[in-house]
Amino acid sequence: MKCIGFSLFVFSVCCLQLAELSTDKKPILLDRIRHDCVKQTGVDASVLERARKFDYVDDQKLKEHVLCVALKHGFVKDGKLQHDAIVKKIGQIMTDGVLAAELYANCSEDKGSILETAFATAKCFLKVIRINIL
Repeated sequence: MKCIGFSLFVFSVCCLQLAELSTDKKPILLDRIRHDCVKQTGVDASVLERARKFDYVDDQKLKEHVLCVALKHGFVKDGKLQHDAIVKKIGQIMTDGVLAAELYANCSEDKGSILETAFATAKCFLKVIRINIL
């Protein structure tokens, strides 16, 4: 089974970036989500800063942060990646829904838990689209 969690994270990032570009209120929402997830997970600032530069370390708190962001953006629900929501947001960012669906198919691999799946999926997506939502 493909990893849904990573796709969720990537879609969250894309959704946030798209929101920043389209309205004045969206950056505030993104900042609130980021702040809430940092507070909720207790992720180390230096680990998060590295991730924001697309340098991911295998850190439990970072994984929890990624999942938190994905949940708040609706990319994960009931412990599963939300394919349609993720592909829709990625498609808007990439301006190509077919390419977004292919990226989802290539990046979403089940890693045994939604935490690991979301983290792996997010890393895969972000290698391609290079948008920071963390």
